Amino acid sequence: MYTPSSEAYGSIDSNNNTNDIGKIILSDYPIYQTINSKLVSERVVSTNPLQIEQNIVENANLTSVGNVTNLQTWINIEVFENGRGEFVGDIGKGMITTAAGEIATWEAHDTGKIKGKDIIFHGIIFFHTGSSGKLSFLNNITGLYVTQVKGDKQTTMIWQWK
Repeated sequence: MYTPSSEAYGSIDSNNNTNDIGKIILSDYPIYQTINSKLVSERVVSTNPLQIEQNIVENANLTSVGNVTNLQTWINIEVFENGRGEFVGDIGKGMITTAAGEIATWEAHDTGKIKGKDIIFHGIIFFHTGSSGKLSFLNNITGLYVTQVKGDKQTTMIWQWK
């Protein structure tokens, strides 16, 4: 369960004091939440290191917009320790569309920790749009997100970095 928190700090000095330059202000509630998602395709890009391309379609709720579709492509790079994949680094690109045809694009970077078939990703996302409609608030904003993959279900929440 998510508990709202609007501040996080990027660094702590040796006296356990936070450094204001590292202060991050986030929106109190997620601006984006997954409704459902579907893995459309996967392919092996490289075997050394292991890189897998995934294409995902996600339906989501976007603050002040409502339902949107998010078409995503991710390159996952698995890091092996002791013969097992334990961590994943991802680079993703995609586009969010509204029923009215507005488009916003995004680029994201994250890391994930693998536990069995479940993975939790933490990342940063950068939005761009030329839209003057409902998606215009996404132009040049940055967000922080958490994506949880449990079996074949993926859930993402994004908070705006103010």
